[in-house]
Amino acid sequence: MSRGDPDTASRCQEPASREKDCRSERWLVDHSGWNSMNGEVSIVRTKVLVPAKRANLLHRSRLVDFIHEHIDRKLILISAAAGYGKTSLLTDHAHDTDLPVCWYSIDEADRDPRVFLEYLVASIGQRFPQFGERTLAALEGAMRTEGMRPVAGSMVNEIYEIIPDYFALVIDDFHLVSDSNEVTTLFSFLLRRLPENCRIILASRTTTPGLPIIELMAQQQLAGLGNEDLRFTAEEIQRFLRQNHKLDLPPKEAERLARQSEGWITAIILGTHTLWKGLLRTMARARGDDSQIFAYLAREVLEQQTDEVQSFLKRSSVLQRMSPALCDELLGLDNSREMLSLLEGKNLFISRLEGDGGDWFRYHQLFQEFLQAKLRQDGDPYLGLHLKAAKIFEAQERWDSAIRHYLEAEAHEHAGRLVEAVAAWAFNSGRWSSLLSWTESLTGKASPSPWIYYWQSKVFTDSGRLDDAIQALEKAKEGFSERAERLGTVKALLEESYIHRLRAEYEQAIAKAEQVLSMMGGDRESTVVGLAHRTLGICYGLQGQLEEGVAELEEALRSFERLEDEYNVAMTLHDMGAIHLSVDDEKLLDYSRKALACWRRLGTRGPLATTLNNIGVVHYRQGRFDEAVAALQEALAESQAMGLLRPQAYAQATIGDVHRARGEYGPAQKAYEQALALAEEASEGFLVSYLWDAFGNLQRMLGNYEQAEELIGNAVGKAYEHGSDQEVAVSLISQGILLHVEGRDGEALRVLRQAIATLQDLGVKQELAKARFHIASVLFTLRHVSEAMLNLEMALDILADAGFDPLLLDEGTGSRSLLQHALGEPSLQGHTGLLRKLLVRTEPAGETIQTLAPQSIPTELECFALGSSRVSKDGEPVEAQELRLGAKEMLFFFLAYPSVTKERIVAALWPDLSLAKAHSTFHFYLYQVRRLLGGSASISYEGGAYRLEARRYLYDVEEFQRALAKAEKARGAQRERYLYQGVSLYQGDYLEDIYSDWAVGLRASLKREYFRALEDLARCCLQERRLEQAVRYYRDLLDKDPLREDIHRQVMRGLAEAGDRAGAIKQFSQLRGILSEQLGAEPSRETLKLYDDLLADDG
Repeated sequence: MSRGDPDTASRCQEPASREKDCRSERWLVDHSGWNSMNGEVSIVRTKVLVPAKRANLLHRSRLVDFIHEHIDRKLILISAAAGYGKTSLLTDHAHDTDLPVCWYSIDEADRDPRVFLEYLVASIGQRFPQFGERTLAALEGAMRTEGMRPVAGSMVNEIYEIIPDYFALVIDDFHLVSDSNEVTTLFSFLLRRLPENCRIILASRTTTPGLPIIELMAQQQLAGLGNEDLRFTAEEIQRFLRQNHKLDLPPKEAERLARQSEGWITAIILGTHTLWKGLLRTMARARGDDSQIFAYLAREVLEQQTDEVQSFLKRSSVLQRMSPALCDELLGLDNSREMLSLLEGKNLFISRLEGDGGDWFRYHQLFQEFLQAKLRQDGDPYLGLHLKAAKIFEAQERWDSAIRHYLEAEAHEHAGRLVEAVAAWAFNSGRWSSLLSWTESLTGKASPSPWIYYWQSKVFTDSGRLDDAIQALEKAKEGFSERAERLGTVKALLEESYIHRLRAEYEQAIAKAEQVLSMMGGDRESTVVGLAHRTLGICYGLQGQLEEGVAELEEALRSFERLEDEYNVAMTLHDMGAIHLSVDDEKLLDYSRKALACWRRLGTRGPLATTLNNIGVVHYRQGRFDEAVAALQEALAESQAMGLLRPQAYAQATIGDVHRARGEYGPAQKAYEQALALAEEASEGFLVSYLWDAFGNLQRMLGNYEQAEELIGNAVGKAYEHGSDQEVAVSLISQGILLHVEGRDGEALRVLRQAIATLQDLGVKQELAKARFHIASVLFTLRHVSEAMLNLEMALDILADAGFDPLLLDEGTGSRSLLQHALGEPSLQGHTGLLRKLLVRTEPAGETIQTLAPQSIPTELECFALGSSRVSKDGEPVEAQELRLGAKEMLFFFLAYPSVTKERIVAALWPDLSLAKAHSTFHFYLYQVRRLLGGSASISYEGGAYRLEARRYLYDVEEFQRALAKAEKARGAQRERYLYQGVSLYQGDYLEDIYSDWAVGLRASLKREYFRALEDLARCCLQERRLEQAVRYYRDLLDKDPLREDIHRQVMRGLAEAGDRAGAIKQFSQLRGILSEQLGAEPSRETLKLYDDLLADDG
């Protein structure tokens, strides 16, 4: 590529990502575990298991069927207030559907995007154990909220590539995280990119304004249920009371109850505890007014229990999830198992959870809120229980739960101590929302530790809230100063330096870093010292002070090497390569290779892809195109595996440059298009500008000057918008070249001189060489020969000095006369080799061959229906996991009926299923068929019918019928060849292993065609007197239908004519036996006469 990153002001640099940069500057290990800091993800398993179907759960077919009927929608949203049975409905559907179901019950600790993604991965991995490795690897490398998008992209790719099934992902209680902008933004990103086989069913108490609801509705990808839909009908109330309370309620009473409760199931459940005491109308009015509900619960539920049960209920309510062991430890009991069983037996608003080999329970949320309110009234027990719970969870290294309980216990010193201890882990593992929530809870209290402000500032910085970060750092520095804590002070200063660097305030950033070094004195064994030197090196490089920058980076490198900090060694090596990108390719290559070796040892894939990109650029500039492509393809593979859009975009763009340099314009266009899509998605504005410029140059080289002018003009405009001098200069070169080839040399001269002036100031070599080469061509055309030769010499000097390939200069501008003249110039004799290489590139167009994009070879799918059904891809049988039996039958149904309605498919394949359930089954198998055929476009939907579009397959029935159709039109030997071809394809009756009624008629029809073909083939053999062959074909017919007396006669005649009268007589005996045994009949007169004639001839 010929493009520089604005952060480095160096050409085609794709710098280490901010997430990795911030990680190195934080000198802390990245732990991905949530509840422990050992680097392993710790998941509360009960949150990702489908709840057991309780005996008292009422099956509500109208709602379950609604989900079945709309399972082809990307999102089914179930939004209703508390107490309407959302979770019960989701559980009911999960146990009713034949689709695989993944489950995720959200709680408030999942507000961090990283935690949210971890649980999504765990949820899907619970049902599909092969899933998750790639996404978790990408998650381990992601360090900031923006970095979660690539992880989500990696997750989408892994779902598509790893999971062959159509499945539902249930997300319950989304309202608990819906006010987290980071989570809703990330989830919206996922929704827009979900592969066809993943459908989400989401339950929430509240509306979800952050999700793309309108967009999904416009695409007909959304279905929903609300309060009105979830209200219990009179008939459902009757069934509920009959099932769970053995009450037969008259229809009129059920209708009255439905009106009074407005179908709110919580009112009905609560009302049944005392039946009815006139409270249902009050309960209905109480929705949204917890005080009325709580008063009722106190009077009619809690006070009806024994003192021991009341105490257990209130005290255990401090726990979000309960197990007998946990309750015993917290409450000082030894009978919690019996108590929990008692509550479950009384149906006191408690639910059993599946999970981790133990018994886990939770209270209904409304009931838990009521119990906690009652406990809070007791004062000390409430605080004391939370404090004890916090200590239990801290001992178990369940940090989030421990801190939450400390805060509830108002034990702020304990909470602050623990937050300070785990802040580094929480920050580096992406738990920013939790960390910010903890620190904000503590900063409002008396005298929090300055480290609380310090970590708060880091979250603000990486969230883009730089002013808030500065304010928090001021408070942190004040606290560190009061405590005379030097390490805290220098870390805060280094963080300030980083913020200034983000704001391009390089002088202030340098000043802060130098202050750090001054405070550290002679201490050279600290990571802080290495990071300060690295900051100075990067800032000097950004200011164009190469020598100073290199010196500081070398000092940083020595510091990290002494500390054996390989990660920061690799980062610094990468920076040292980047700082040489515009001036010295060999040093760039040397440092990049060393960094690459470190990344490979560390297994750090994101920076590995970045460094490979830079190596690919160097090889491209040196004309080592094969090596460039190898490095770039590896960079592409690594970044795709990690879901990193930015390095993918750079790799594709540079691959496009390689193709363009080779004159392979078709592949170049394709690579640029892929790069543009990635760059736009990653919001990489300056790369977008570069790619518009690249498209313009392609159009110019193809002779489409009007399009070229528009595209390059757009690139120039974008470059000015970005305020990047280098971007502007590169696009001006393209504009100057276009003006020159259009014959507008005066304008071209002005534009190219402007570009040269800018590039000389920047010191960007390749672009400067290109600008001088093309201004030389313009000057030569204008007959300013001496000035032309001078500029050409300067261009070639740069090439020779930097080792760039001369092919990067010309780009099809027709500079042949310039180069031919230059070969005779004494001053250019030292560049003869470069000139001759350029002359080869400028051969007339008719003497060269433009390489077009290679056509991809379609996957060969073979479908065999004649005999037992089977499918193969590329000669290998398709495994049952990839094409289940139902999907295979659907595939053959589409092959038989290429345009067909869903209703007809369902009626044929699953006649016993309800229409609603058949809908979800249909989409489950349709996905597998489409996936096998190459994607959703292979079977289109239009006008109420599904149409098989894909033609990348061989189907033996079609081949069989095509051969017989050709035989009908042919004569003689050609007719016999086509008949033989068709008969050979018939390996058995149509779909012998599929017993559905729809196949019966086709089976009979194809069998008749086969019989006719066999007869015709035998007849051809008789005509040619190939009697043995004819008899063999007739006997093949008899194997299929032994009652065909006419065929028996043909066999007898054939054998007789061949001189085998004994065989003919034997054939008659076989026929007589078959007729007698199966029909109780004798052979016909015609057959008897033939038999008599054979006997007479024999006599």
